[in-house]
Amino acid sequence: MRWLISILVFIAAAIAPHDANAHQRTWPGKRLAEMMPAANKFTERKLTLTAEQIAWIEKTLGESLRTEDKTPSFYVGVDGKGRSLGVVVFVDATGENGKIELGVAIDAAGTATKVALFEHSESGAVASKDFLGQLSGKKAADKFKIGDDVKAPNSGGKAAQAIATGTRRSLLLAMAGLRLGTK
Repeated sequence: MRWLISILVFIAAAIAPHDANAHQRTWPGKRLAEMMPAANKFTERKLTLTAEQIAWIEKTLGESLRTEDKTPSFYVGVDGKGRSLGVVVFVDATGENGKIELGVAIDAAGTATKVALFEHSESGAVASKDFLGQLSGKKAADKFKIGDDVKAPNSGGKAAQAIATGTRRSLLLAMAGLRLGTK
């Protein structure tokens, strides 16, 4: 009987749909610690945005949300005294060389406190602390436009704009889903 169950489990895993756009399926502990080092622990909060929330984000952002952004996972960072430090959200963007996975740490006021790149094939200054650092301190109401309120790196213009827009999308997701910041 055990062999039959093993075979059924194997077959189910083999034919289960795989989402190429999904973020990692395991606990992102190292990435969370990098994004919010003051947190002692994290709790995942997975949401399903309403049609109204999705429409508001898309209108504000000026582009459609990715499928995975409609059911975002927020990782709430908590300090040693049990106080919330904010959230971390991971989103994807598309640069010159393909997919870019970025993490955005957001405080209770809806301000980006850190932006980091994880999986990507971009080269040059888009992964530099100088470029990513200027996204910290921004709120969803900021423009996030390369050449306007974000200084372009020497190379990677499309990737730089994708990262800036991905950061703004993260802030809008937190605003709509968790009411961080103000609309």
